[in-house]
Amino acid sequence: MHFIVITLLYLGIACAQRSAEVPFYKNSGSLLEITPGNINSLVYNTSYITLLEFYAPWCGYCKQLKPDIEKLGDNIQKRNLPFQVGIVNCDDQSNSALCSEYGIHGFPSLFTVKPKKSISKELLNANTPSKSNYKIEAYNGQRDYKSMMDYLNYMNDSPGFKMIKDLIKFVHNIFMKDSDNHVKPFLLYSYEKKDDASLKKMKLMEHTIKTVQKDSLTKINAFKVDTEALDSLLQKMCKSEEHSIIQKMCKINEKRGSLSNLLFLIDLENDNIRLFQKNNVDVNKELEQTLSTQYLINNYKVMTWLKENITGFNINEIGNGILSPRYKVIQKNIFKNKYKRKNKHKKKNTSNSFDEL
Repeated sequence: MHFIVITLLYLGIACAQRSAEVPFYKNSGSLLEITPGNINSLVYNTSYITLLEFYAPWCGYCKQLKPDIEKLGDNIQKRNLPFQVGIVNCDDQSNSALCSEYGIHGFPSLFTVKPKKSISKELLNANTPSKSNYKIEAYNGQRDYKSMMDYLNYMNDSPGFKMIKDLIKFVHNIFMKDSDNHVKPFLLYSYEKKDDASLKKMKLMEHTIKTVQKDSLTKINAFKVDTEALDSLLQKMCKSEEHSIIQKMCKINEKRGSLSNLLFLIDLENDNIRLFQKNNVDVNKELEQTLSTQYLINNYKVMTWLKENITGFNINEIGNGILSPRYKVIQKNIFKNKYKRKNKHKKKNTSNSFDEL
């Protein structure tokens, strides 16, 4: 009798310890915990590219990959890139059908899920998720943070900034052609190609523009130009060219001394030019806490600025204005209260090491 009681007590302690085990990915708000019940809404109803990891907590290779997956998710979220990382625990019986659907036989298994070019804003708004609208491929590259991030960037077909190689020809085609030449509003960013700090700021702004293009599914054209070439051309044109937009750029150049690292919105049909100034877009304290990083704040400001200045520029606002389901998940805190941690009240000291845009 005593043996039975001791055995039952031992089993009870073992079960309690198992239930109290810390999950494989601890309370990571930058990763999407994918299940059969939410994969349609989180993966097959977004304009973002998803990296899916199928893992088992006991798998040694999964444990080796874990820091890189967490770093990937954290950096995607901090920099507000148009990607997301989903994780599927194949050791959980409730996920067995999903793991079988993807033909998982070993761990970790990685897949990329990318929207087909035919996906549209209307399709996403219809809220009818379909796997057929996405291209699913096994990821066979190197399994480290840099390789996975590089591959996601490679897959991203958002144009970002197109380089203006022949500025004189570009200006002629835009400003000097027939008035019947209808040109949609476009973005122009000027930077110093030979300056590392200026180049870094351009890259950060380009990430924002790519995310805006993904979020809005709007094919807004964006161009980048070397400041040296632009300043040189304006010096010649400011004295002779009467086009109002060019004259406005001349005044901005005269006032600032340079057009380096400035983002312009040029609207020919309305004969208008707008300069993006982040300090002119308000973000209240509550929203600032929700956005949490300078990358997210800047993305929000650029989108708000575009919405205010382009007629018909519509962005599907979910939560804070981001289309990605990542933010729906974060706002609902699906990981909150699911796993309790002893040091939940302990705050980590964090600091932003990147330059503001």
